[in-house]
Amino acid sequence: FPAALGAKFAAPDRPVVNFNGDGGFLFNAQEFATAVRYGLKVVTVIMNNNCWGSEKAYQRYAFNERYVGADTNNPRYDKFAELFGGTGFYVERPEDIGNAFLEALNTDGPSIIEIPTDLVDSPCVAPGPLQWESALPSDPATLGEAVSEAAELLTRARRPVILGGVEVHRFGLRAAFEALLEHAGYPVATA
Repeated sequence: FPAALGAKFAAPDRPVVNFNGDGGFLFNAQEFATAVRYGLKVVTVIMNNNCWGSEKAYQRYAFNERYVGADTNNPRYDKFAELFGGTGFYVERPEDIGNAFLEALNTDGPSIIEIPTDLVDSPCVAPGPLQWESALPSDPATLGEAVSEAAELLTRARRPVILGGVEVHRFGLRAAFEALLEHAGYPVATA
């Protein structure tokens, strides 16, 4: 979420959309107040499964469904947005996502779209060690060049900046997410 706010500060004329799970959003939920204070028009989509989804998925497989500290107590994120002075949407039916998304894009400030999900029905990464892919070069000396290239790509982009969190990877949606963005002509950077 903070990266989305930074993207909006860096590209104030471009729409910025941020996708999070409820756990990932809670790491920095207080920054919604920053978005309201500065009038940052950022759309945040929260897939709420009321748990630390990645941790629960690994505990399901590695510890035979013995869960410790994996469930969370969440607020209604649409109400959370409204309490801070933003706009909130709560979407229970898939056919309502499009309308909520269009309304959120047309609000004057930050907004949250909460979509309740069910962990049991969610595909998860296979058990085993975490697999991280990185777009960063293995040689630290070329890191500056990679950052410059990424900044140039974002500067040239005339499309929305869309950030996908770990949930995109965990739910097995990375390829679909990237294909959608590439098809729409949006730049794709991964880390």
